[in-house]
Amino acid sequence: MSEGTWAKYNSHLENHILPRFTDVALGEVTRIVVKGWVKKLRRTLAESTVRDVVAVLDDHGRGGR
Repeated sequence: MSEGTWAKYNSHLENHILPRFTDVALGEVTRIVVKGWVKKLRRTLAESTVRDVVAVLDDHGRGGR
């Protein structure tokens, strides 16, 4: 992973994912919860950014690639 890619990944993790899910048990992170969160992200972020954030969440949830 390039330095720029890592910086973007880390930024999305720290600014969007961890603030929402740090105190949420893994079993509580359901599709409905994520869809509601994504809907809120779309109010303030560009669609391309939302896609990137969701991709980081997906990658992080799978233990990285």
